[in-house]
Amino acid sequence: MAELVWQLRGEAGARQVTGAQVGLAYCSGGFIGHDSRASIEEQKELARHGAYLEYSFTPCLPSPLRESQPIQTIIDMANRGGADHCVLGTDLGRFTYPPPVEGLRMFIAGLLLGGVKEKDIERMVRINPAYLLGL
Repeated sequence: MAELVWQLRGEAGARQVTGAQVGLAYCSGGFIGHDSRASIEEQKELARHGAYLEYSFTPCLPSPLRESQPIQTIIDMANRGGADHCVLGTDLGRFTYPPPVEGLRMFIAGLLLGGVKEKDIERMVRINPAYLLGL
């Protein structure tokens, strides 16, 4: 989240994405009593304007604070919205969830089983984040 703020303020130094105007985190999320997910059409529109959309594995895991989201929702969004402006993460590291590396492995396995192409997963896990971080 901090990186989004720095990018939008133009304060990301060597990592700065030229002309960054829009960033969207947890575009597939939501919480109990409030569905804040951006629709696929909204996400496509944001991507057309240069936004990078972040999808996290955490909403797919059980939690007492919210309803779990089926991984199919992220599969649909990744397949229909395209991988060129997407980033995948886990948001893991809490003691009640799997370790981040194991969670990412589980996330990728679920996406592959759901039909997301390996090249698209590589773009969302490795290529797009490296670009955004200026690596």
